[in-house]
Amino acid sequence: MRTKALAIGVAAASIALSLSCTSAQTSVTAPSDSKCQVQVSNSTSSFPASGGTGTVTVSTTRDCTWTVTSDASWVSIGGSSSGQGNAAVTYSVAANPVPSPRSGGIGVNPDFMTLSQAGAPCIISLNRSGDSIGSTGGQLSFNVSTLTGCSWSASTSDGWISITSG
Repeated sequence: MRTKALAIGVAAASIALSLSCTSAQTSVTAPSDSKCQVQVSNSTSSFPASGGTGTVTVSTTRDCTWTVTSDASWVSIGGSSSGQGNAAVTYSVAANPVPSPRSGGIGVNPDFMTLSQAGAPCIISLNRSGDSIGSTGGQLSFNVSTLTGCSWSASTSDGWISITSG
């Protein structure tokens, strides 16, 4: 009798369990914002005119997602720009072709880090380095080349030379 009573008890428990679990769907809920606090640090925030690379370090729990973006066309994100959990994301800063400094940023979820870059140096070049004029005098000209935004002026310390334009 005991075996029969045990079998009836197991069958009753099995039926009760199957009746209470009638749903075939699984509910998955993402971690809440309070659980997914993302901490971000940046290896460098200031770059020379020639550009360079940096690394953003993302620290969070493994369940939490993040996305790295840039608001500047001269900053490119290397590798994957999104993920889950801890990560190190590299980025590149292109050379600055103008003499004005610039700034832009990298965002990781709601956090935003400002990057700054020095302006290109103003290098002035002349199309000739020297010339000679006969004893009766004359006029010579030369071309000045530099980046847009770089200023220059022509001058002389010799009284027998006069600058007529430029």
